[in-house]
Amino acid sequence: MLRELGYRTDGDLLDEVRAGDVSSYAELFTRYHDAAMRRARSFQCPSMSCDDLVSESFARVLDALRDGNGPRTAFRAYLLMTMRNVFYERDRRGDGRVFPTGDDSDLDSHTGFDADSISDQGVMQEAFGSLNTRWRTVLWQSQVQQLSYAEIAAQHGISATATTSLINRAREGLRQAYVQAHASAQQPDLCGPTVAMLGAWFRNSLKSADRAAVSEHLLACRHCRDLADELHEINTNLPAARAS
Repeated sequence: MLRELGYRTDGDLLDEVRAGDVSSYAELFTRYHDAAMRRARSFQCPSMSCDDLVSESFARVLDALRDGNGPRTAFRAYLLMTMRNVFYERDRRGDGRVFPTGDDSDLDSHTGFDADSISDQGVMQEAFGSLNTRWRTVLWQSQVQQLSYAEIAAQHGISATATTSLINRAREGLRQAYVQAHASAQQPDLCGPTVAMLGAWFRNSLKSADRAAVSEHLLACRHCRDLADELHEINTNLPAARAS
């Protein structure tokens, strides 16, 4: 979707880094430095500055890529997981220094969607809370209470076919709401009209005129393109929507 706008995705840039183009890593640094600093400020590590934590984490990811490891698409998730590992290493040692282990096996297991590293549970709760009552109810019944479709149909007085359709619509609504909630949480004041439609844009549920307007804005606005690229990772790697 982003490539159609002539935009290089994180996956494109990561492939270029593996091919030896370090300038592409500078682009990734520019895209995600602010997000990394926001996450760094959420940690409490008196012996380590936010700048040090971010710099060390970016350096580790680059080393992993040069060794043929590291992320293929979900760069932001991988970076934030690396930051967490760096923080806990220093916290355990308690001496204010970082000692790279040289073992990226733990990081390699986090190249896909990771709810903790991409966003906190509050974003999912916000998305779930934004749904209408009926959608919330059937998602809770199917995902949390794990009722059968027949049991749900009986409780709502509808047919099995209608129940399947209702649950599918509710799941799609939650996926779209999650992407949108994440967009709003990351940059609530940036290019408001476009950001407000990004969730629907990724889920292909906008009217043609609105879709064209979002695409046109993305071509002109680097900040929104970077946000859209981040949301592309989330939308691509988001598992079956869950209510909890």
